[in-house]
Amino acid sequence: MTKEEFEQVFTALGLFWPRETVSESRKAAWWLALKPYPYQGGVREKIIAYARSPKGNFFPDVANLTAGLTPEISEPEKSGPDWIDALLEKLPPHTPDPITRYASEHGITWGEAKKALEGRT
Repeated sequence: MTKEEFEQVFTALGLFWPRETVSESRKAAWWLALKPYPYQGGVREKIIAYARSPKGNFFPDVANLTAGLTPEISEPEKSGPDWIDALLEKLPPHTPDPITRYASEHGITWGEAKKALEGRT
């Protein structure tokens, strides 16, 4: 979905649900959620179908407009802020807790795994 198509989404939402006010932060969240989905043959038709449905009295959630749609595959984008890469490089590698790992590998509870591991030492 292009930014222009996204603006058309909010134009349509405003026409169907004129009393609903949407903050800029909520609109930004919707943009991130809807961006991978097609407008024509996708979200646009979902808006119309939702408005005609019994739920149409209420403003839709993103999930109402994307259910059953397949995201369009596009070139990967950097999804986080620029500073996140530097922060992630500074973090130590993740080492799973031995109790959690043992429990998941053996299909037992953490308490049972703890007892089993304590019995081995």
